[in-house]
Amino acid sequence: NNDGSGCVRAESPFQDEDGGGIPNGNDDYPNDGVVAYATFTPDQISYGTYAFEDFWPAKGDYDFNDLVMGYNYEAARDTNNQTHWVIMNFKLRALGAGFKTGFGIQLDNITPDQISSVTGPTTTITSVAANGCENGQTQAVIMVTDNAHGTFGVPVGNFVNTGMDGTATKPPVDIQVRID
Repeated sequence: NNDGSGCVRAESPFQDEDGGGIPNGNDDYPNDGVVAYATFTPDQISYGTYAFEDFWPAKGDYDFNDLVMGYNYEAARDTNNQTHWVIMNFKLRALGAGFKTGFGIQLDNITPDQISSVTGPTTTITSVAANGCENGQTQAVIMVTDNAHGTFGVPVGNFVNTGMDGTATKPPVDIQVRID
C-alpha cells in the first residue's frame, strides 16, 4: 500500500495511465481511456449452457439436445455504465437435430443501427448488413452460426455428442463474436 511518501520509486496508487478517470489499480482496461470496467456472464472463468428443443414451443421429444451451446460474455463499460463492446465466447457442444440448425442472439431493446460492427461469425445462409447484424430485423440479431452441422464438420442430419447410437463424438467448437 503506497501513499506516495514511503517509496518515491513506487508507482502511485492514484496513477491513471489512460486518463479515463479511474486509477490503474481499479481500471480493468488501464490502457483504454474509454472503458473502465468489465462485467462477465455468468462469471469471468466459467460457461453457462443454452439447451434447445427444435420443436419448441410445439411438443417434441423434450430431450433439449437439439443444439447445446456454452456461453461466456465480457462487456466493457465506461464510468457511466454504458457498454462499448461485448465479446461473446461460445462452445458448440452437441447437436441432436435432424435438420439444418443455426444459433443467433437477439439483443433486446438494441436496434441494428446502434451496432457499429460485429466480427467473428461466418454466415453462409443468413443475410447480414454491413455492420454484421441480420437484415430485416427491428432489434439487433447476431448470428453465431447459421449451420451448426457445418460448424462441427458433419453432414446435416448427423447427431453430435448426444450419446445416442451412431452419434459422432467431437470436441466442442469455440466461436468468438465481438460486438461494438
